Amino acid sequence: MTPAVPPASLVVSCDWGALPGPEDLLGDRERAYAALLHGPRRTEWVRTRLTAKLAVRRVSGESGGEILPDRHGAPCLVAGPASVTVSLAHTGSLAVCAVSRGDHAGALGVDVEPFDPRNEILLPRLLGHDEQPHVVGGLSPGVRATVLVSCKEAAFKACRGASRSLRDHRLWRCPDGRLWVRPAVPGAPDLRMFLSYGAGLVTALCQSGPRTPVYLRATPEEVLAELRPGAPVR
Repeated sequence: MTPAVPPASLVVSCDWGALPGPEDLLGDRERAYAALLHGPRRTEWVRTRLTAKLAVRRVSGESGGEILPDRHGAPCLVAGPASVTVSLAHTGSLAVCAVSRGDHAGALGVDVEPFDPRNEILLPRLLGHDEQPHVVGGLSPGVRATVLVSCKEAAFKACRGASRSLRDHRLWRCPDGRLWVRPAVPGAPDLRMFLSYGAGLVTALCQSGPRTPVYLRATPEEVLAELRPGAPVR
């Protein structure tokens, strides 16, 4: 039987519930960084890194590497598989990691948001002068506003350091219905935007290249079992 080809773009989500996430599965530098954090921030940081380690293994077929902040504060895979980019997000007990590999692994951003009609008040700060709220589709106003927030946050992460204003990353939809982002970088190629809905949440993924992402929901037990020393790489 021919082994399955790992996806080039993968989004892994894990609802950790009340589990804090064991820090012994982190690398030395990750544990040192986690020790600087306290309370819920530390719990979130550890959960997202463990979820990301599973995602990196599934995409690259390799273990190893640590996920640490770069000079902009964005997560960066250090001493891990080559040509792999990660982006992280979380809300409540849910941790989300997007991973891409290959020639277009550089531009990647993921965001997850709970639907909240109060996001309507943010639209003047999110939309450029030539952007319209309905660019994300015919959704109810409260849902639409949350989707726009998530798209803009994902684009901001994918275009690391290009602009600190969410308004500068412009959303547009082509005639075939695909959603795109025009980065705030002159001459930079447009990026694809993918949306996923479920359990009162929207997940937005912004990435370069034509690849369609694969979505995987993992349980904490699955994450921990695969990260234990000696566990086979799937």
